[in-house]
Order: sequence, then structure tokens, then C-alpha cells
Amino acid sequence: MRRIIIATLALICLCATTATAADDRPEITSSTLDNYLTVLPGIVALFQKADTGGASGMEGLMGALEGSQLSSMLTSYLSENGWTAEEFAGVHGVIASATSYLVAKPELAKAQQQMAAQKKELMADPNIPDAVKKQMVTLMEQQIGGVTDAGGKTGFMGQMEDVVKGLSPSELKLIDANKDRIIQVYRGLRQ
Repeated sequence: MRRIIIATLALICLCATTATAADDRPEITSSTLDNYLTVLPGIVALFQKADTGGASGMEGLMGALEGSQLSSMLTSYLSENGWTAEEFAGVHGVIASATSYLVAKPELAKAQQQMAAQKKELMADPNIPDAVKKQMVTLMEQQIGGVTDAGGKTGFMGQMEDVVKGLSPSELKLIDANKDRIIQVYRGLRQ
């Protein structure tokens, strides 16, 4: 299980280092999504079979990835399935980010509503000193990722929102309609 999680992280690192601009990725159509979901488990299987040279964890997998054997195997596997590494990385990054955003957004909204009510109660309590109130509010915001960046966006959600904004309406609709299927494939990678 740990090796699969590490392999998934290594795949994300690969995607982060090889991803090109969103304009360079293929459009996400139903066919692209189906192919992506079919190919992804094979990539994780390649990482599982990788010769890590005796090193364990992320270090071993990243070492194997840097070696020509895994890189060559990965490139061949992707090519056999109609992808370049850059295309797959771009599609993977967008689908993973958009799915995370679509799943997290309703939960974050609920947490923010609950936090707003708790803040209101906290601020109205005359028995709590202002300095303590300020500290408590900061802790509450950190717990739900409510720390905002310079643009006023929540850190994680702001990053995911930027990815989602780069999608066409039809791509976002397709990912949203298939998010349960996408999550099911991602969960299968951990087994």
C-alpha cells in the first residue's frame, strides 16, 4: 500500500516536472478521459515494478525514474497508448486538480459557513479577551485552509480554482459528471 502511494506521488512529481502549458495538452473529451483512466493504473504498475536499486520510498522511485530503464518503459507505455509524456502529464494534472476542486468545494463551503457562525459567537463573547479571540480565529481559519493569498483566494482552493478556470465549460462538465468514476480509479491505485 505504501509503495502504491509513493508511486502515485512519484507520478505526480513526473507530471509536475514534465507538464507544459495547459494549451499544449489535448482537449479533455470523453474518449481522452476513458483512455486516461485506462492508462493510469498501468503507469502505477510500472512504478511498482521499478528497480529502485535497493533504495526505498520516494528516493528509490525517483532514482528509478531518473534512470533510463523506467523512463524508457514509461515513454514506451504511454506511446503505445497514444500519449506523449507531456500530454499525459498535462491531462493528469488537470483532471486530478479539477476533481479535487469539485470534491472539496462543497465541503469547504460548509466548513466556512460553520466557521462564520462560530466566529460570530466567539466575537460576541464578552468573557474572552480580544487577543485570545484573534488567536482562536486564526487557528480556525488554518484548520479549514482558510488562509488567503494576496489575491484573497484560499491557498489550496485558489490553486485548484486557477486550474479549473483554464478548462472549457465542456471539459469541466465532463470531469464533474465523471468525478465518481475518476475517484474510483484513484482509489483502485491504492490497492
